[in-house]
Amino acid sequence: MQDPRQQLVASGYDAMAERYRDWSGRVVDPTRDRLFDRLVATLPDRARVFDLGCGAGVPWTRRLAARFDVVGVDVSETQVRLARQNVPAASFMVADLVPLDLAPGSLDAVTAFYWHRRTSRPSSSGRHLRRSAILLFGKGCALPTRHAQAARAGRHPMT
Repeated sequence: MQDPRQQLVASGYDAMAERYRDWSGRVVDPTRDRLFDRLVATLPDRARVFDLGCGAGVPWTRRLAARFDVVGVDVSETQVRLARQNVPAASFMVADLVPLDLAPGSLDAVTAFYWHRRTSRPSSSGRHLRRSAILLFGKGCALPTRHAQAARAGRHPMT
């Protein structure tokens, strides 16, 4: 049984999956782009990468899957269904990140651009990382101008 917080988050992302995918594809964040490019340049081919909060898999999971062994993780069944369609080269699972059962030292990198501890704390996730693993977590994002103006005016930026 899912935690009630996880159910709430999952149902919200299920309901707005396509709209969220369209919105997130318009987000402009040069710092995130620079750090992503650095991550890609640092990792060896076929590195094992977990993309937490992968959403519909575009654009980030798709870009990662072009070169790495990627597993996308999202709490939303609808987002994972879209991700499987959008990025057939990657594997996906509907899950919260804390109870994931992975072998210690099995991950080369973890990315999380839009996961912000909405459902749980990643208290045990460190044991899954190799000693040389890279973590790339995004904190917030730069919004297209009209979205930023809507947010400042008290409206939801995706409306």
